[in-house]
Amino acid sequence: MITLHHDVLKFDITGILGFEINQHIDFYNDGVNEAYIAIKNNDKITALSILRVLKSQLDREYKYFDSKRFWDFNSLNDTYSYVDGINRASRALVGAPNYRNMNSMLYDIKDYMTRHRYEDDILYGNKFALAVDIRLDEMTNQEYHSHAGKLLQGIRAFYLRPGKGIVKECIKLSKGFSQKSLEPYIFKEYFAKYLR
Repeated sequence: MITLHHDVLKFDITGILGFEINQHIDFYNDGVNEAYIAIKNNDKITALSILRVLKSQLDREYKYFDSKRFWDFNSLNDTYSYVDGINRASRALVGAPNYRNMNSMLYDIKDYMTRHRYEDDILYGNKFALAVDIRLDEMTNQEYHSHAGKLLQGIRAFYLRPGKGIVKECIKLSKGFSQKSLEPYIFKEYFAKYLR
């Protein structure tokens, strides 16, 4: 089976390259195919073992994608088909995998997982948070503690724990900065959800 670079694709707090999303899609689809080959070869033990790994990964991703914080972001997410596939597949797999439900569970994973492919070198998810992280990493100690550094730290805190209070603090800190200079870092629609 494919080894994943990240257990969970945290689209709400960073940008994710398309090849990483495709890797997760391949993980599920290739895993199901491997399990079907094992079943065909009368190796149900291997097939069940593969299914357990797939279900465990689905459960891990579903738990993350089903959080309130993620759902506040999800309507703005450009990888909705992937998240939707994970959610549908996970909800369809009720109970622990066993020999009786193995074929049904494998079918559900294959059926619900997206067949959509993402462009390998394109960033999806919250590219703005990734830009903030990159800029913060580039800053000198003096820049990090400057007004601009504090603003970027506030924006990063918002992406990690979105809320009205943090948005208001970011607005206060953004006084004196041009909108143009903040464009790479501010996901306007996401911030707007917390200003209502």
